Amino acid sequence: MEVCGTATNAFLNLARSSDLRVRRLLLLSPDRRTKHVVAEVLIGDRWIIIDPTYRVIMKDAQGRNLTRSDLRNPAVFAEAISLIPNYPREYNYEQFAHVRLADCRSMGFI
Repeated sequence: MEVCGTATNAFLNLARSSDLRVRRLLLLSPDRRTKHVVAEVLIGDRWIIIDPTYRVIMKDAQGRNLTRSDLRNPAVFAEAISLIPNYPREYNYEQFAHVRLADCRSMGFI
């Protein structure tokens, strides 16, 4: 998780410096532990998935950018990762969470 978190944080910082709307998305295991970290970027009216660790925008076979809702469909997810060498199948979108620093401040963590 250290590599994916670092890569995603670097991507988010660069994207924000270019005035893109971005957010972090944690992919969770069944026991709610983080198994991978990706980014969502608002393009038009859709939050598309970027995986900075693998340096990819998640796409289907037709080249359409995919959202987390799209990737929750196992067939769409399988199609998308079939285009990415060595992408782990366990990095699916069955369970996820957003982390926002503003949320942490209100809880007294920052």
